[in-house]
Amino acid sequence: MEQVSILPVLVTGIILLMVAVLFDGKINLCTALYLYLDLQYEQPF
Repeated sequence: MEQVSILPVLVTGIILLMVAVLFDGKINLCTALYLYLDLQYEQPF
């Protein structure tokens, strides 16, 4: 049953990887993570 809890982590990792490839490595992984979290929580920054 623990495999189900790992699924969201894998999806997040894949999304971050796709974002990094999309920007051709010109963007930091930390920045990509910040943007991802910003979209998730919709914080007005």
